[in-house]
Amino acid sequence: MIKLLIVNYDYQVKTLKEIKFSTVSRVFFLASLLTVLFHFLLHPLKVLNMSTSMFYMDEELTLASILTVSFAFYCGILALEYFLKSKKLHDFLWILIFWGLAFDEYFSIHEYLNDLFKKNFSGNNFLNELASLSWVFTLGIIFLLITLFIIREVINEKDIRVKLLLLLGIITYITVIGVEVIGGQTYGSTIYVLFVGIEEGLEMIGTVFFIEAFRNKLLTNKNGRIKD
Repeated sequence: MIKLLIVNYDYQVKTLKEIKFSTVSRVFFLASLLTVLFHFLLHPLKVLNMSTSMFYMDEELTLASILTVSFAFYCGILALEYFLKSKKLHDFLWILIFWGLAFDEYFSIHEYLNDLFKKNFSGNNFLNELASLSWVFTLGIIFLLITLFIIREVINEKDIRVKLLLLLGIITYITVIGVEVIGGQTYGSTIYVLFVGIEEGLEMIGTVFFIEAFRNKLLTNKNGRIKD
């Protein structure tokens, strides 16, 4: 895999520059960037008589959470459409991944499970401390399995455009995990706002890469050109 990337590096860079993002993805990218900007500039502002700010990305109900759920759910719909065409069982996993992401984002399942883990292992100081640092240390195996699945799909993908988009998506998601772990240690400080903005923004952008990958899969015509 590494050898393949090195040998075809120039071709891959050229292909990446030639990728024409659909209007849908461009709108999603813009919405993501604006949401991050609102987070940095307007996070103290409360509107509509809400008890928390809808602009602050670390709250339960925010513009970011609405967009993240919507992006993930839409990507799951595209994955479903692709599965119905391919009829391949492993393609069904894409649906579970993105609808699972949407469900988790809305209900904060990973935080609930992490709290449950801390309660059940309260007598084990080491495990309890890991759970207190971040959910990544207790539930990270799930993300690892998903990452391995996506890497497998990247390796097996024949379309270079789709391959690069999937690769950009998983690299962005991995970066989100790193920012999550580091940023979590700054909770309560001023810089925490910066980490939250970067983390949530990258999560939305990463999902848009996957959306574009599935649009490429679904909308490629016989000549290999992408229909907008």
